[in-house]
Amino acid sequence: MNRSKKSRSSKKKKRSKSKSKSEIKKPLTNFMLFAQDEREENEKEGGDPLTLKEIGKRWKKLSKSKKKMYQDIYEKNRLEYEEKITKSKKNDDDDSDNKKKTKSKSNRNSKKKCDCGKCAICKENLKKNNLDDDDEEEDD
Repeated sequence: MNRSKKSRSSKKKKRSKSKSKSEIKKPLTNFMLFAQDEREENEKEGGDPLTLKEIGKRWKKLSKSKKKMYQDIYEKNRLEYEEKITKSKKNDDDDSDNKKKTKSKSNRNSKKKCDCGKCAICKENLKKNNLDDDDEEEDD
């Protein structure tokens, strides 16, 4: 059962200049900011790695003023995140509008042709052809 594995380096990654919505990371919550700080402090002290359970216990014991500090940082990061998302949406909307315009032009020329005379496509084509013929006769 040998399965061939493709290496990750063989896959080509395409990067766009502006980050899409999916590439913009959500901000860390106030608890996760606290956990990040606790882990950094613990590493500096050279202690054993902390689990989230231990960090949760410390979070519960934390004073309201310290929790408020982390909440303020989170709110600031959240606002920045929302700004990035709105800019990204605006850029994506502009790009999609341009794509829609070009797409609609190509769709006009690629309508299905049918000669049954009964379906909606045939009726539409017949009307169009009749109108085109009337226009040509008026020009003469």
